[in-house]
Amino acid sequence: MRRIPQKAVSTAVRDEMKRKLVLGAAALLLTLLVAPVVSGVLAAPPLPPTTYFGAAPGATPGQSIIALIDGGSGSVVCGSGEILATPSTGTVYRVDVVPDASRSGCGAPGRLIRFYVPGESTPGRIAINLAPWSTAPAVQVDLIFAPPLNQQRSLPESASDGTD
Repeated sequence: MRRIPQKAVSTAVRDEMKRKLVLGAAALLLTLLVAPVVSGVLAAPPLPPTTYFGAAPGATPGQSIIALIDGGSGSVVCGSGEILATPSTGTVYRVDVVPDASRSGCGAPGRLIRFYVPGESTPGRIAINLAPWSTAPAVQVDLIFAPPLNQQRSLPESASDGTD
């Protein structure tokens, strides 16, 4: 039996350990570089907007309609659409409402949506019924509007010099 010199064995073992150490470091580095890319690809995309639609009696076709959600520190505009007239169903609306992932303070479980039709030449109107946020692609909510909001305008005051 041939005897291998001790120095050759220790050099071979050392070289094998170096090779394993280098391969392990390379595998770790590759994992650290690829993991964020893979997790970004596998992460769920943000939810699409939910379309709210339904009857809008008393609204005027062509007017805009806004979806507001109370975000705690105030209302956030989370969608807009328009009032339409259809021959079969009368005056209707359609609004795409974005989720919280797309705009902070918007659609999330437990949040309620209020619909508002701003007035340009007429007073604005707000729907008295609220719609719960939903992740469904489309939700029908027939609106019931409160009486038109009062428009209060201030008149310019004339200067007063103390005499009438």
